[in-house]
Amino acid sequence: MTVDRHLLVENDLIEAAYKVVTKGKKTVRDERQVELFLFEYTDGFRCAVLMLPGTRLTGAAVK
Repeated sequence: MTVDRHLLVENDLIEAAYKVVTKGKKTVRDERQVELFLFEYTDGFRCAVLMLPGTRLTGAAVK
């Protein structure tokens, strides 16, 4: 499988979204089980979903 570099998510966006749902207590690198799903819709729109175990809140970071 090849990865399109344009689908990668910038670290500052991941950290910004993470701080919303964890109230800034840790960084995403402190987590043991983090999953990042990358999507590209048929119309070309690209997005990413960061899944964290035990988190019930939803946060977003847009650039």
